[in-house]
Amino acid sequence: YFPKKDLLTILSRIKNLWENQQDRIITQANDINKILNANATLIKSPINKDISVQALDSILSEFDELEGGFGNAPKFPNESILLLLINEQFRHPNAEQLEAITLTLDTMASGGIYDTIGGGFHRYAIDSAWLIPHFEKMLYNQAQLALVYARAYKLTQKPLYKKIAEQTLDYVLKEMQGKNGGFFSATDADSQGEEGRFFIWSKDELENSLSKNEFTNFNKWFDLSHSSEIDGAHVIHFKNINSIKTNEHIQINKILDKLYQVRIKRIPPLTDKKILLSWNALMIPALLEAGEIFNDSKYTESGLDLANYLYDNFYKDGELYRVSIDNKLEAKALFEDYAYLANAYISAFDQTNNNIWLERTIQLIDTMNDKFWDKKEFGFNIAHNSKYINNNKESYDAAIPSSNGIAYQVLVKLNNRISNKDLEQQKHQLLSAFANNINQDPYGHSSFILGINNDYHGEVANTQYVYDGRIHIQSTKLSSDQFEINIKLKPIWHINSNKPLQDSLIATNIVSANKNWEIIQASYPKGNLVKLGFSSTKLSIYKNQVSIKVKLNNKSEDFTPPILTLTLQACSDEVCLPPTDVDLLI
Repeated sequence: YFPKKDLLTILSRIKNLWENQQDRIITQANDINKILNANATLIKSPINKDISVQALDSILSEFDELEGGFGNAPKFPNESILLLLINEQFRHPNAEQLEAITLTLDTMASGGIYDTIGGGFHRYAIDSAWLIPHFEKMLYNQAQLALVYARAYKLTQKPLYKKIAEQTLDYVLKEMQGKNGGFFSATDADSQGEEGRFFIWSKDELENSLSKNEFTNFNKWFDLSHSSEIDGAHVIHFKNINSIKTNEHIQINKILDKLYQVRIKRIPPLTDKKILLSWNALMIPALLEAGEIFNDSKYTESGLDLANYLYDNFYKDGELYRVSIDNKLEAKALFEDYAYLANAYISAFDQTNNNIWLERTIQLIDTMNDKFWDKKEFGFNIAHNSKYINNNKESYDAAIPSSNGIAYQVLVKLNNRISNKDLEQQKHQLLSAFANNINQDPYGHSSFILGINNDYHGEVANTQYVYDGRIHIQSTKLSSDQFEINIKLKPIWHINSNKPLQDSLIATNIVSANKNWEIIQASYPKGNLVKLGFSSTKLSIYKNQVSIKVKLNNKSEDFTPPILTLTLQACSDEVCLPPTDVDLLI
């Protein structure tokens, strides 16, 4: 960041150079372009078989065991890393991974990087303890961190994570959404010429805003020490968020609401009201998963509304655009926009099972391939024939996830849902293009490695697809110990019932895959008796749609997510496919 005075000086020098040495600048620019394009050729190699283990070892070696997070100050949330850790903890639980997740999320929620009064996260912390933020708020942080905290709640059932996810999404819905449905890009760090002035409080301001008893209680829960002080005022954060008793939250919320009403009368930071396609696309999975995990239709409806808004408003003359400013489209979409939007559409399909979202995903991928796919070296270029942006490829996760990494996830997911030889081939080509980079630096490629886990070991999700998308499985939580498994089969396909009439047939059956949970009741429907072409006797089968209800008992005092293994075998009138086991996260 350049202070205004320094930036004006630099711009003046640039103006002078352009006016007096233009040929020299153009020559240098061409030289840089040649170097960048020379590095665009990727070395194709196989991915290391134990790449997930290498990535986790690398991530955990950077974990700050005192303050959470990864690396040193300034501290960024590193959402892609957290999403990979949560994914891996669902698959292979261990204490070290869980500590990295929970300590990081707890200290961020307690620290000044989180806006305790208004909800939402600032961009990063300038210190290692998350206390003093850079006060800018970015839409992409809200989207990714809401998703992180929602999944962490599903993993741990810790109420704090649900609260933080909900408050973050509520902040975005309340303060960052335009009238037409899209979400603004960011709010500034400065107001009235000072960074953080809108967010910080002097002791006198707090005392004048609260009653004597409220201020006493405020001091009990919140830190007003020098550690959170900026120019005599304080960043509001909890002393220890995990020490707060359940019944104290009502009092805390009343105090914070009171401070919020005082704060909204201040001059707020400027809001960047441009609507970026890619950042809005990141919001869709966050909203849809929160709606599913918290059983809250408000978030589900908002996510689907946003998906429809982006489809309806970011195309012009058959071309997808990147930016909307005052309802006017500017700049053709980059590869990042396509990749994130395709991922969002798949989330919408999984939520609704409406094929329109699958069709839109396929259309996007077809256009992605036409515009950005490198047919010789493989991988997707950043841009399409742009004179301003070098057609290089990126694979590393940064503040936002790698667009090639997300594209790889999309190809894996889409192939699971429709099974297509071209998709199968392309996902392998895409991975091979970046395998050398991933092998050398697994820490920086969490999005790719999460996709590898999904490809090699199946997705960790409530929605699963088997037999090349012929069977769709949806698990739903009915209560704390009751769950429903809905199985939808495409026409001509069936599965054996729970009690097939022939000993040689594989029964549809559910067992607990988590030793801490036991099934105390499983209700299977009665099978349909039919006679099929390959059998001379009647069979007991399920067709079209079947619902299985399961009641579980948690034998452990510590919560771990229940995982059920569903065994089934798909058959048509002419052939039976090999039986398969599906792990269901519920």
